Amino acid sequence: MSTNTVVDILEVGCFQPEYKPLASLRSGEIGYIVTGIKTLQEARVGDTIFAGAEEYKHPIPGFQKVVPYVFAGVYPVDTEDYNQLKTDIEKLKMSDSSLTNEHEVSPALGH
Repeated sequence: MSTNTVVDILEVGCFQPEYKPLASLRSGEIGYIVTGIKTLQEARVGDTIFAGAEEYKHPIPGFQKVVPYVFAGVYPVDTEDYNQLKTDIEKLKMSDSSLTNEHEVSPALGH
């Protein structure tokens, strides 16, 4: 809900101990939803997912965006490696949803 992303739900299920597709998940159940989302910007950890009519669109109380507390500037040694660094940071974000990045340009260090 926080990103206003609309997706098609491809599969819903739970772990028992392997993936077991179900018709639906109810409130309080733990499971998985396959949507085909490709980037973490389209969904946030702890956010509310809903399906159905607009009258059911109420977020679960307590959701907050992750606020970073450690800041670092990372630049490639060779500016030609910038695209590889950018790709690698995106891959890292897939395994650590608390990681955020902003692209910046330094007159001394480049992109």
